[in-house]
Amino acid sequence: MSRSFASRLIVATGVIFAFGAGCGGGCGLKPLPMNPAPLGFPTNQVIEGGIQARVTKPGMDKLVATIPSLFGGLAGNSGFCAAGPSTIANIGVASLQVCESNNCPGGAQGCPAVLFLDSKNRPSTPSFPIVAANNEDNVDGIKVTLQDGDTALGTNPIVHVDATFDLELPLELDLNSIFGNSNCTLYAYSPHLIDNNGA
Repeated sequence: MSRSFASRLIVATGVIFAFGAGCGGGCGLKPLPMNPAPLGFPTNQVIEGGIQARVTKPGMDKLVATIPSLFGGLAGNSGFCAAGPSTIANIGVASLQVCESNNCPGGAQGCPAVLFLDSKNRPSTPSFPIVAANNEDNVDGIKVTLQDGDTALGTNPIVHVDATFDLELPLELDLNSIFGNSNCTLYAYSPHLIDNNGA
């Protein structure tokens, strides 16, 4: 056994012994009361094997305020990868592929889907890459509301998350045949995406 390990072991044993000897009378600790239940939870609300927490109103407000940022990763001009490359049809002399380009975030191959959680980020016409029209009409967004609960009435707090968004899905189609190759982009989008009159 090395000298430093032995000295640490002796010190640790001494500290444990000192705490044990110094608290021979219980150190002022008493058993938990039977009523109310430990930690103040009513026994009829205790979930066996579960974890319970009581969150104050300011703490809940802070948690609720983070919900829109959770969706922020899905929004933006690059979106998320909705479909990978695929061959729709192959008849020998011609084949039809979809999502063969590297349009997904990070340059991955596939077709992106773009969520617009803010109206000003919508394009004036469907396009990819996205060019924002900067036409804010306050239709798109995430609204989070918190309805307080009442322990006297036995009601729990309720969190409502309402999201209004636009969606654009550019599907790139490639037709390869013995006569030549051609491609086009089919845009699927929500009606409000190009409604720049605010409807």
